Amino acid sequence: MVSSARMAKIKAISYRCAIYAIALYILAIAQVSFFGKINLFGATPDLLLAAIAVLCMKEEHNICTICGIISGFFYFALGGGQSPLYIIFSFFCAYLFYFVAEHSPSRKFVSYLTLCALMFAAKAVFTIIETSLFSSSFVVIRIFGTVVLPEYVSSMAFCSVSYLLFSIIAGLIHKKSTKG
Repeated sequence: MVSSARMAKIKAISYRCAIYAIALYILAIAQVSFFGKINLFGATPDLLLAAIAVLCMKEEHNICTICGIISGFFYFALGGGQSPLYIIFSFFCAYLFYFVAEHSPSRKFVSYLTLCALMFAAKAVFTIIETSLFSSSFVVIRIFGTVVLPEYVSSMAFCSVSYLLFSIIAGLIHKKSTKG
């Protein structure tokens, strides 16, 4: 039998994940459609990974990991990822970088930018590995110059969009949970 306190905790986690899932879905659509056409520096920014960085700083570990899986799924399902391996990558980023954020000296925007820089560096490594697995003509320098570096720079340039959106949502969720 599940205690009422445990059931309340499960409901709170489910509620938060549902709200974040809706926001991640909207952000995934914006990333694939609107930001996919902007192509700053020749690449589409990864707003979903930046959103996971916000959640790593503002939410509990289990919510981050669940949202990591959700964002990876949305990114792949909407055509943003080459393979379903991105779902696993997104999960691991949420799982591992939560601990980095937890040991951050502050939860301010500068710490968020640092966390994003680390996550996007991890994505650069992931992109190189994924491309080497699924490409018949793999040249590291070419992939780095045409895909990895432009994506890193454009993601860092637009990561404030995710910060603003998910900071507001997290603030509203936390405000509601302290009231009721």
